[in-house]
Amino acid sequence: MVGREPELKTIEAAVRELRSTAFLALHGEPGIGKTTLLQALADRAQAERVRVTHDLGDLRPPVVAIVDDADDEAAALAALLRKPPGGGVLVAFAYRRTPPPLLGALESAARRGLLTELPLAPLSQGEMAGFPPVAQRLSGGNPFYLTELAQHPRGVPPAIVASVQAELSALSEAARALAEGVAVAGEDLDLALAAGGLDEDLAALDEAIHAGVLKGSARRYRFRHPIARLAAYECTSPGRRLAAHARAADALRDGPAKDRAHHLERCAKAGDDEAIAVLVEAAREAPPEVAARWYATAQRLKRDRRHSLLVPLAHALAATGRLEQARDALQEALGLVPGDERLIAALATCEHLLGRHAAAHARLSALPEHDVAQLVDALYQPDYAALKSRAKRAVAQDPGNASAWALLALAHGTLGELTTAEEALDEAVALVDATPDEQLTDAAYYLGFAEYMCERDADAIRHFRRASHGQFRLPMLVGLAHALERQGRLGEALAVAERAVEGARHDQLLSWARAEEGYIAAVMGERERASTSALEASALATQLDRSFFTVATHGLAAATFLEAGEPDRALEQVRLTGTALDPGRHALLLLVAAGAEAALGRPEIAAQRLMEAAALAEPLPLRVPRDRVLLARAAMTGDPTLADAVVDSPFPLHAAQAHLIRGIALGSAADLVAAQAVPGARRLHDEAAQALRRLGQKAPGRQRRAAPGELSGREREIATLVAQGRSNREIAAELFLAEKTVEGHLTNIFAKCGVSSRAALAAHMARAYA
Repeated sequence: MVGREPELKTIEAAVRELRSTAFLALHGEPGIGKTTLLQALADRAQAERVRVTHDLGDLRPPVVAIVDDADDEAAALAALLRKPPGGGVLVAFAYRRTPPPLLGALESAARRGLLTELPLAPLSQGEMAGFPPVAQRLSGGNPFYLTELAQHPRGVPPAIVASVQAELSALSEAARALAEGVAVAGEDLDLALAAGGLDEDLAALDEAIHAGVLKGSARRYRFRHPIARLAAYECTSPGRRLAAHARAADALRDGPAKDRAHHLERCAKAGDDEAIAVLVEAAREAPPEVAARWYATAQRLKRDRRHSLLVPLAHALAATGRLEQARDALQEALGLVPGDERLIAALATCEHLLGRHAAAHARLSALPEHDVAQLVDALYQPDYAALKSRAKRAVAQDPGNASAWALLALAHGTLGELTTAEEALDEAVALVDATPDEQLTDAAYYLGFAEYMCERDADAIRHFRRASHGQFRLPMLVGLAHALERQGRLGEALAVAERAVEGARHDQLLSWARAEEGYIAAVMGERERASTSALEASALATQLDRSFFTVATHGLAAATFLEAGEPDRALEQVRLTGTALDPGRHALLLLVAAGAEAALGRPEIAAQRLMEAAALAEPLPLRVPRDRVLLARAAMTGDPTLADAVVDSPFPLHAAQAHLIRGIALGSAADLVAAQAVPGARRLHDEAAQALRRLGQKAPGRQRRAAPGELSGREREIATLVAQGRSNREIAAELFLAEKTVEGHLTNIFAKCGVSSRAALAAHMARAYA
């Protein structure tokens, strides 16, 4: 039985000690476990060969008498409590609220030591560990609700609906109407009375509270658990629900628009201009998920289609990642206002994010070249020369446009013009850092990638972590994973890439996120997982319009397959990548080709590819391609001096690889130990360990995985932020998670750490990770 071990032990002890007369009283709300515990008592008694009865008139000892509903036997129980029968009798009974006839009798039996009370409270977080977070939250710790919710994760479980319906049916019409009013209108008593169509009726309130349906005080009343309210809403007939929402909306006429909008969304009639105005006003200030619903409702209520509603609807849909629906709304709006440049730009942006680059490119011919949408189009082509020329015009036209400055920096950086790139970066950083999170759209996204391309990883990580417009949130996660991986923070990078994969709603983003996930897995030595992810990423990319995204995906897949020991597949991905990459990235691709050719026993071709990579990388002021060329030369020639310039690289994986090459060539134990410096880089760790053992040095074994009960990388990240005093909302914003996801992780973290509060978790983290 879920979470009732102490009560079960009490029951077992009561049966074992069945010598004198005793009473056992279980009490608590419906579904709390009274019946289940009484059945456990009966089972235990029968196992001890003790007779079980449900008849209080048949108490021949030894016997266990069970009464599941004390209300039905209150008078008989009161008489027994005041004048107990002889020894060898255990009377166990259950009730929700103390039946009036038992009040004095229970007190008398307790004073004489005859009564054991088992008040059944809701389960704690620890006792609910292992159940889905949403089930824990909605159940409020009620075991019946908890198990039903776990078995029926979608909607309100039928058994809970039936249970709550039975409770409501037992109420008077007034009390039931009040309960339905609370289900529709929320906790405010006056609003609930209005929704229920009731005048002030304290008798109905008393009845609902006494029955255990509602609880609360000071004109704030609610159902005992969230799922009970949802079930009560389900139990209310459609007509009564509609009328209740209408009455609540009318009662809120002078209140905030968002409060009325909740009800008008469900009851407003077509053509109701007042309702439409309220929904639009509320949507302007609402989170994207809610705004999308309210704009859609307002549009549905209009008797004619209006682009003034379609556009904000599209933006709200895009912000929640529903790009297909956003595209449909924008297309309809553009049909109503042909040639509108803002609509054209928004629609093209949406199509680019969906991977429909040919359609976006054709659409943008109507816009001037300095429009940011034209800059983005050049990026997706990818055509970095066009991007640079357009971005120059854009910043000249609008020096306050952070996105244009970021894209100009990205263009200069990809072309190896680092000095001018950094000048543009400084302009973009100043503008983005001065912009509040709620006003950011795409600027932090483009800025993060510009910084990454210019090898300013710490800055990129900071800007990728900024809150952003919803449609850019998940692509920013992929960028964040890139930057974390290059800084050797592999566990964090993999967790971020996994979040991007989980949240991807369309093939372009999924292919790119899968490719990054696969590459990180390969570096961490998870070859099978890496290969599977790279195959899926490539298969998706080949079905999309060719673009920056598909080129990057195939390039990542090529590097993944080489790292995973599949050179043939690596070369196929090199072919699919083509020559559209910028010089630095193209040099890296040629190094992958060189490695694959060498692995396949074709050293002459490998040497040619290495020469081509060097010719591209050496003129560039970028460290990454030049480091990688030196490492490839050192590995191919066996000359450890080529690695000397890389051991101090700011990129931990490059430095570790350089130490490995030198350590193996020179027999240097210090270099081999340094080669193991990047946590999670299993191939480097294993090769260095083998070389150390050949030198007769003691080498640590393979880096272990987390043991049972140990925090995962993501859990430790969340626990650390909790220890820093961050709220769930702040953690969700920083890690690009939903608040409910953070709640779910915290439930697991509390269970693993054996704590039950945020303060206790902070203390645990201070001890465990000091």
